[in-house]
Amino acid sequence: MTTAQALEEGRLWGAGIDVFEDEPIDFTHPIMRAPHTVLTSHAAYWSEESGRELRERTMQSAIDVVCGRRPADCLNADVFDRLS
Repeated sequence: MTTAQALEEGRLWGAGIDVFEDEPIDFTHPIMRAPHTVLTSHAAYWSEESGRELRERTMQSAIDVVCGRRPADCLNADVFDRLS
């Protein structure tokens, strides 16, 4: 069962979706007509505070790499360590 079907049948009351398997989402996709949904364009996190935090963390990561340190948010630490 898809999320859209669950919403249509009342098995799921609502959904807030920010990321889709295929982006941009096709306007004919069933989720576009489903009740009780909030759909955003992959930007629901955005606020002035989150933008500032994103810039600060990005700059700190760049500084860490230049100084030979693994960045705190390194998602592929094994790859980073092999390349260091």
